[in-house]
Amino acid sequence: MAATDTFRSIRVSLGTAAMAEELAARENRSMDEVFGEALHLYGQRLAREERLIAFSEESMRRNPEYSEEDIVRLCKEVRQEMYEERLSKKMEQTRA
Repeated sequence: MAATDTFRSIRVSLGTAAMAEELAARENRSMDEVFGEALHLYGQRLAREERLIAFSEESMRRNPEYSEEDIVRLCKEVRQEMYEERLSKKMEQTRA
């Protein structure tokens, strides 16, 4: 390791440590890699949630005529239509 590397100790519960050790062993990785990837994924999830909140707030600002209930209903309707289209295509493919 380079002389510029620095380390910091952290405390985790025994259960978390055991889970990390098991994952590291199962994937032939170091504990550092397991915790590093876990923090990376956690950061990505937080960033995604922040983007969704910002998008939601911007959408509500641009479309004040739609309530939250309207949005939920519209999403369900569109998903149902998409599902029915996929199902119809599958049925056509099985007939052919």
